[in-house]
Amino acid sequence: MLKLIIWIIVFGVVVIGSLAIFSSQSATAGTIKIGLIAPLTGDQAIYGISQSQAAQVAVDQINAGGGIGGKNLELVIEDGQCSAQAATAAAQKLITTDKVKIIIGGACAVETAAIAAVAQPAQVVVLTPSAIGLPAEATSNFIFRIYPDDALFGTIAANYANMELRVKKSVILAENNLASQALGSAYKKTLTDLGGQVIENLSFDTDTIDFSNQASKIKSDDPDEVYIAAQSTTSIIAAVKKLHATNPTTILGVSDAVLDSQLVSDNAKDLEGVVSVRALVDWVNNAKAKNLQDGYHAKFDGADPGPFAANTYDAVGLINDALVATLKDGMVDTGKITDWLHTVKNWPGALGPITINTDGAAVISENVEKIASGAIVDMGPYAP
Repeated sequence: MLKLIIWIIVFGVVVIGSLAIFSSQSATAGTIKIGLIAPLTGDQAIYGISQSQAAQVAVDQINAGGGIGGKNLELVIEDGQCSAQAATAAAQKLITTDKVKIIIGGACAVETAAIAAVAQPAQVVVLTPSAIGLPAEATSNFIFRIYPDDALFGTIAANYANMELRVKKSVILAENNLASQALGSAYKKTLTDLGGQVIENLSFDTDTIDFSNQASKIKSDDPDEVYIAAQSTTSIIAAVKKLHATNPTTILGVSDAVLDSQLVSDNAKDLEGVVSVRALVDWVNNAKAKNLQDGYHAKFDGADPGPFAANTYDAVGLINDALVATLKDGMVDTGKITDWLHTVKNWPGALGPITINTDGAAVISENVEKIASGAIVDMGPYAP
């Protein structure tokens, strides 16, 4: 019987920030506006809803504590739809109409690239909670990410496959978008460096639900593993079900988004035994994580924080601390905020200690996790 190992990784986009350029603007009387752009509709809404809710929890807690210099934070949320067109319109509205100087978002590469294209010339700071795979032309001094780059996730996945699952031959099945393709490339390089072989790269369009052709090809290739790099949860579940039907498997791999408690509940049978790479959040011993969880439960009828909630909560927390350190006479100075963000080292976040490296990326801990008997079991770190 063929032992087929399927990895499904869902990620967003990578954003880079470095030197500061100075821009300032007076905060609205009584409030400091922060924009948030995320997919609130469509297949990627699982990310955006979770991120927007976590941001609301963080803003509520900051305001309950007295705000910043006597001013409350005001969160202005727009639907980016993981679409360049929608994200561009959202960023333009936030910057020109709402006069924000800081934007949290987006959730995926195409969305964040569009936001960056509008934010850069306006000298608006952007912090993305979940984005990887951002093209170089969409990066600037003002762009930061509360997420490692795609190479780390590929490295962890390949190391786990090689060290624990003894994978020698793999097929990559990747969604046609920037983040997924970047993730697949990083995984391929790492597995190859470890002595493995990627015998074929297959692809599919977003929201594909018929994987008959790919499953047939995978069966004939007879790999040890299939590594599925994707963002669309609709496509992920459809691919898993098809591969289950055509190829007997014992191990599956999922991403942060597929590890959403509701998705796991709705697809428990298919997701049993799957393996995932994601930021490990200590909901018991980490005080900020516990504050997020308690606030989320209270505000959203007992619901657990969803995908990238901790990342977004930390993005708001970093903004708060940056404003506390730099706000003067009600003026939001993006140059000073950028400078401050580049000094962040071992900042205590819900994700654990966060360091912002020289290219604006967060350095945080990432672990392999496995779904077993309806629970998520930590398998430990497998980074080099």
